[in-house]
Amino acid sequence: MNDNPLIIQRGLTILLETYGSKSHEAKIAINQFAELIKSPEHIHTYKITPLSVWNAMASGMSDHHIMDTLHRYKKFDFPNVIEKEIQDLIRRYGQILITKQNDVLLLQFTSPFVQTLVLNDNTLSGLIGPQLDHDLFKLDLLYRGLINKN
Repeated sequence: MNDNPLIIQRGLTILLETYGSKSHEAKIAINQFAELIKSPEHIHTYKITPLSVWNAMASGMSDHHIMDTLHRYKKFDFPNVIEKEIQDLIRRYGQILITKQNDVLLLQFTSPFVQTLVLNDNTLSGLIGPQLDHDLFKLDLLYRGLINKN
């Protein structure tokens, strides 16, 4: 019987069975790139989000580490579409830069594709301030976290 504790589901949800011999090491591993959603006694629920992947990549984690961890601790095979979704989140890292210049937050896009996606998103585009250059926008401090989260 497979003693691996992770059940990876569509929607980038991970269920961690807490009673197996590999549960503790799997928990430590996925905490680096997934957010704990709920933790009843026997099964904890985690979610891989844009922000959790951003944090992992910003801390120096490689995309291979995330996928290797999921494959190493998976209880069952998971659909290829899940791996593609995670790779899409990983590719976003570094394509939006938030910097501070003279007490003003600036949002700069390094990818025209991502810039188009963000500006065409009704929720995100409403968070971005005036355009200062073709790829540079002013960003209100209140919205920094929401931009990172998405």
